[in-house]
Amino acid sequence: MTIDELNVKLAERARRSRSPGTGSGAQAPPTSGSDPARPRTPDPPAPVAKNGSLPDNWRAGKTPKTPAADSSGRKPVFERHLRLGTIQDRIADGTLFAAPLRINKTNRQDGYVSPRGLDYEIFISGTKFMNRAFDGDIVAVELLDGEELAEAQHSQKQKKETKMLESRERQKKVEVFKTEDTALEHVETRVFGKVVGILDDKGSRNAFVGTLHMERPLSHKPPQNTDKAPRWIWFNPADKRPPFMVIPYELAPKEFLDDPKSFDGVLVTVRVRQWREFDNYPSAEYQGKLGQIGELPVETSALLAANGITWDDFDESVLACLPPTPWTIPDEEYAKRWDLRDLRIFSIDPETAKDLDDALSCRALPDGTFEVGVHIADVSYFVRPRTALDAEAYVRATTVYLVQRAIPMLPRLLCEQLCSLNPDVERFAFTVFWTFDADGNIVSEPRFGRSVIRSCAKLSYEQAQAVIDDTPFVKQPQLSDNVALDDVKQDILQLFEFSKVLRKSRYDGGALSIHSIKLWFNLDEFGNPINSGMYELKDSNRLIEEFMLLANMAVAEKIQAYFPEAALLRRHPRPAQSIGEFVSRATKMGFKIDASSSGSLQASFEAIQDPLQRMLVRMMAIKPMKRAEYFAAMEAEEPIHMRHYALSVPLYTHFTSPIRRYCDLVVHRLLDHAIRAPIDEAEPYDGKTVVDIAGQCNDRKNQAKEAQDASSNLYRIVYISRLLQPQVLLSQNGEALEGILAEGFVTDVNERSYDVLVPRYGIERRVWVEDAMEAGDVIGVTSDKDSLVLTVFWHRRADDPAATQAWAGEEPEEGVVALSEQMGGLSVADDAPAAPLDPRKTRVQRVCVFDKVVVRIQTFLDRSPPSFKLLPVYPMPGFEVPEARIPGVTAAPHLSIPAEMDD
Repeated sequence: MTIDELNVKLAERARRSRSPGTGSGAQAPPTSGSDPARPRTPDPPAPVAKNGSLPDNWRAGKTPKTPAADSSGRKPVFERHLRLGTIQDRIADGTLFAAPLRINKTNRQDGYVSPRGLDYEIFISGTKFMNRAFDGDIVAVELLDGEELAEAQHSQKQKKETKMLESRERQKKVEVFKTEDTALEHVETRVFGKVVGILDDKGSRNAFVGTLHMERPLSHKPPQNTDKAPRWIWFNPADKRPPFMVIPYELAPKEFLDDPKSFDGVLVTVRVRQWREFDNYPSAEYQGKLGQIGELPVETSALLAANGITWDDFDESVLACLPPTPWTIPDEEYAKRWDLRDLRIFSIDPETAKDLDDALSCRALPDGTFEVGVHIADVSYFVRPRTALDAEAYVRATTVYLVQRAIPMLPRLLCEQLCSLNPDVERFAFTVFWTFDADGNIVSEPRFGRSVIRSCAKLSYEQAQAVIDDTPFVKQPQLSDNVALDDVKQDILQLFEFSKVLRKSRYDGGALSIHSIKLWFNLDEFGNPINSGMYELKDSNRLIEEFMLLANMAVAEKIQAYFPEAALLRRHPRPAQSIGEFVSRATKMGFKIDASSSGSLQASFEAIQDPLQRMLVRMMAIKPMKRAEYFAAMEAEEPIHMRHYALSVPLYTHFTSPIRRYCDLVVHRLLDHAIRAPIDEAEPYDGKTVVDIAGQCNDRKNQAKEAQDASSNLYRIVYISRLLQPQVLLSQNGEALEGILAEGFVTDVNERSYDVLVPRYGIERRVWVEDAMEAGDVIGVTSDKDSLVLTVFWHRRADDPAATQAWAGEEPEEGVVALSEQMGGLSVADDAPAAPLDPRKTRVQRVCVFDKVVVRIQTFLDRSPPSFKLLPVYPMPGFEVPEARIPGVTAAPHLSIPAEMDD
């Protein structure tokens, strides 16, 4: 249902249900299966614990009244949550919706839910209507109507118009010329809702990281009487999404109560105890101290805790599931598997990789065709269902890759030894074979089977690339004694040719490339970053990517055919509103974008001739897209709901990384059952179980992604903070400026700011001209929204070569004269200097999309998480940014990181 269709229903329901004492409007449930005008009496609220359970004194069929006050006379701040049975009934009849709550990362007052099947999201406005839910909780949501809807809309209208007024006042301060004020009115088009129950409190189960305080943070009230013990102390989360929390005085750490100042700048962890309807803030329990803000180990612990990644070592019950060492393949297994020990099989991975999931083979056949094999570690042999090892793998669901280390899903005995496809040892694998003709066309159906392999070599991406480029190896590959290097080279080159055909076929079929920027780091012996750069995908990465994608697609088709409800698959949703906004923006930049399909979008990118512009436009399109997700086949009502948008394929799954992803392990079990097709054996999973597994894998994958991104950002900021440049650009008054200078490219232009990508450090951030105005360097700006041009008027520096010429009596630059003449008939803004501007003392900078600019990067290690800021820099003619280095450090060869493929 679209917004327009919903508005029609809203108006109809409001017309039928309007009565004295209610608001003038209403929102109907956005479902075609319910009558929007059907009168309904909502059940009274019921007390549901955050885990969805009912209190002991609850009797089925009885709904307790909401008390007017608690024992101390306090009135309730929030509505009680509906009882679980009522929630389930109303979800079934379409009057409630269940979905995860998302809270704005910079404004905890704005929440959103996106129920499956709706093409828009429901907006939850403010703490009251979020009703004690945390970001990530699975909530039951009711659409607002009557007085509540009017209240929420009025509140949002006031907030938006206040923000618009503040923005206009800021704009007036930076504009060189006066502009007429226009009426400010916010027209609200969003659908409003409120949380009426919490079905799963997963968002509040994690530990929260932040700081302790005696007084409420940001409070303007005078300090409490220190002679009297407070009722509680305050916790301020580092993440801006959760609310402030209180810790009862009797549960507060004694060391904090004895010396609160000693906790200044110290990160601690807490857990939520409860949040009753009478409490403004949740009550928390102190867990422990992490350490000083800004320190790498402390901030790493903080980002892991913030994302619910609280494990590292495995307990004894898990380790007891491992086979004794030294381990050898049982004799009976050879009879059950394909014996591929004599087949020339090798792996291509990052040089530092220890968990080798996949390997390849390519064998010429007598008829001129080629047998190509993808061999994936058979983890399911070692990780059996209903064991402590399997339960632990399910809880972790993924390996978490940080800059300095990996937190494995499985014990290292498995992921680095017994399962890893290391060279010169026999290993279990799942193998998929295809037959290719000499032109790279697949001429057979895939064949699946369990196998025993013996890899002959572990090659790095750099070594495989050297083979493709026909250049010398920096480091010679180590091969098995009975294998010739020329034979392995020939296999790589043949596979590379086939991969190019596969890649072309994928993109001809509508695939879209959505790779994002990734950084690599070198660390010194103390774990500090000493070098960094942008990871570049090469042909060797693409070779592996194509065959992993091919295997994943083949396995998806196999298990979906055998398990029409219980297949564990992966899909990528088609972008909705955001893609239209991108197309509109790109049109202003002069690009014609066809976003009707992933293929047409990719073709639009390829039509952009300039590589830099193509990369920047692609990044703009990808940024607002949703992530791919796991799902059970039974959850898709139509085949189109199974499609993977970016890959442009009807079915897809994850099969190729079972050492580091639980999804792949489950898919292996499904595939094994499908290829054996036993008559007297129960299927490994039912559809509902796979729904739960998909949800767990999605949650953990998202948490791991957030942690990995936070780790990369942390090390980037620490690295930049350690850099020094041989020469420093001084401010107008001759003072040295903090931070380093870097070259970047403008990706977007606004009225008083512009967005910049700094490829050297993988940074994209907004640059505010106001920062330079506050420093006294800039006079003001003019902007052209239609052509996306921002003109910045700088005070001309004394060391500007053009200034020396102008003051010597020569003519100033032509552009400044023209702009100065245009200013003659315009009014100068009240806060700007008197017109006309003296072109001899003014430097004019035109900022356009794709321009190269210099920015200053300033880092802040005194806050958690550490952050950075980009500031504008005077456009000095002929200025070249000096290279920034860490004193005494010689750059070393970078460490490769695992390349993520389109998924």
